[in-house]
Amino acid sequence: MHLAHKVRDLARTSRLRLYLVLSVLSIAILFAVANHLVHTLKRQGRITRFLQAMIILENYSLTYRRLPTPTYRDPMGRVLGSWRFATLRFAGWSRWDEWPRADMNAAWNAPSNRYIASQRFIYCFASDVLRTEQLDTNIFAVTGPGTAFDPVRRVTLGDLPPDTIILVEVARSHTHWMAAGDLDIRAVPEALTAGVDGDGFHVAFADCSVWFLRRDVPLADVEKFFTIAGAARYDRNETLGRYVSVGTENGGTENGSGLFSRGSR
Repeated sequence: MHLAHKVRDLARTSRLRLYLVLSVLSIAILFAVANHLVHTLKRQGRITRFLQAMIILENYSLTYRRLPTPTYRDPMGRVLGSWRFATLRFAGWSRWDEWPRADMNAAWNAPSNRYIASQRFIYCFASDVLRTEQLDTNIFAVTGPGTAFDPVRRVTLGDLPPDTIILVEVARSHTHWMAAGDLDIRAVPEALTAGVDGDGFHVAFADCSVWFLRRDVPLADVEKFFTIAGAARYDRNETLGRYVSVGTENGGTENGSGLFSRGSR
């Protein structure tokens, strides 16, 4: 009888250990799934912001028959703010008329623009983790000689080769969404491809498609599409296609390739 009790106790202990292990594994799996879901939702939010930014640029382009200059200035040539602020009227914000009128004759951080500067718009960094960054932007225009935002050129989105990279995702920019600040092709940081989460970054093309490129993409290959001439010479599918993350966590498309487009223009 004593031996039988020991056997039953051992079996009971083994079952409890098994239940404990299974419980820990279940919690770990649930945590991993939840973490993946949060990561997916945040990336989806960043994709949406890039698409909205491209729609704004397209509306501006159709209205003025050109893309905006990277900055807007006063008559003395002093920089007042970014193209992100200058194009905001094309965002279709339903409550815009209820807010204090944007003062385009003053700097973005002037008292007359204080209220708007305190608001989060689509250009703001999509994060709820770092409160100090909530008004910063991670959407930068590609600027410099030969780019779509070259100030000496006057082009519309429709004039550009569809493979031209217009916008890039810049992590930890420390740049308010209304302030001047973009990616100059003469000073591209090596860390650009790491992106916000360390695994890659988004780029938006002239045809309004958005790609998520893995961090192992050669920066030199990305830079080929920063200029209009380069985009006309190279094919993004051949050069960059292999570095597009696969899976619907990147926004998805018809072919599930991690690409996103709102459709051809």
